[in-house]
Amino acid sequence: MMNSFFKIDDGKERDYGLDLMRAIAIIGVMFYHFPKEQHNILLRAFSQLSYLGVDIFFVLSGYLIGGQVLSRLAAGKNFSFKAFCTRRFLRTLPNYYLILACYMLFYGLENFDWRYLVFLQNIGGLLHFSHSWSLCVEEHFYIIFPIYIMVLVKFNKIKKFPYLIFGAILCAIALRSYNWLHFRPDLVYLEDYSKGFALYFEHIFYPTYTRLDSIAIGTLLAYAKFFKPRVWERLIAKPNYTLLLSAILFLLTAALSWTKVKFFASTLSFTFYAISFALLLISLTSPTCYLNKKRIPFIKSISILSYSLYLTHSFAFLGAVKIANYFGSPGNSWLSWSLLYPCSFILAYVLYILVEKPVLEFRKKLLWPGQ
Repeated sequence: MMNSFFKIDDGKERDYGLDLMRAIAIIGVMFYHFPKEQHNILLRAFSQLSYLGVDIFFVLSGYLIGGQVLSRLAAGKNFSFKAFCTRRFLRTLPNYYLILACYMLFYGLENFDWRYLVFLQNIGGLLHFSHSWSLCVEEHFYIIFPIYIMVLVKFNKIKKFPYLIFGAILCAIALRSYNWLHFRPDLVYLEDYSKGFALYFEHIFYPTYTRLDSIAIGTLLAYAKFFKPRVWERLIAKPNYTLLLSAILFLLTAALSWTKVKFFASTLSFTFYAISFALLLISLTSPTCYLNKKRIPFIKSISILSYSLYLTHSFAFLGAVKIANYFGSPGNSWLSWSLLYPCSFILAYVLYILVEKPVLEFRKKLLWPGQ
């Protein structure tokens, strides 16, 4: 129904499994950011886990963007850093800077600094547009990863890729552990709830150097697919067992990470969650996966709109709350919730039609096929 209403079609051959992952990720992120009743245990439980939608996006980015680079190398084709950056930046920057301008107009220029212009706001804490921290991690990955690959290719060391990626994963864990031991957000949390979480977010959750392991795990999947096809075939051979393993690992990690400022939650949980999402991705790439057989019709639309939804949903939430308040309901009421997703999709659809889609059409004309 949503597909026919919005008539969203990007002209690409879609992978339903990956679309499903994007849809789960963006719905989770939106749920996490919307105001909720603190005494509602069910909502709090979902909120504790829904923030992980960002980590799903990271694993997906590592797999898809890493695959764009590695597939060319595996096929013996040349890799163009310029074409790669052109593709990625035309995909992300126009939408981002437009929404950033809207935030600056809404909240005032004094609440933003130069870091927002160069994707460094995830270092040193954020005031507004806080969910843009993950876009910083993505943009840094778009620059670091292809340079890293070009260095490996130059010295004919592409086969060393997995070992160096494992090193990057261990480095991220080590940096999170160091920051946790240095700042001890758990102890500060006992004295001041808000300060403890502020330390956690600023020094563990937001920085690129502490969050690259999720993307790195995604790139390992891409490497296996294009450089180790036999390994990849074995990985996707039993998708439903892999799906079950993903669910078990996810639930075990969640059980051990209920309080975010504790050591395991602040250090190892990110990596274990990423592995569980990597297992989910592996299972969903197989057409025989159970989740691929029960297709939900509007998943494609949500997936196509996911980037616009990510950027605009906070504004949509403000609109939903304003409408609810007008009718005498609080911001966390069921009236607000009923308006939340319709407002979000309408605003995202407008951004997609007016900005994102035209820019992507321009990108097609600018770059020849295969770049």
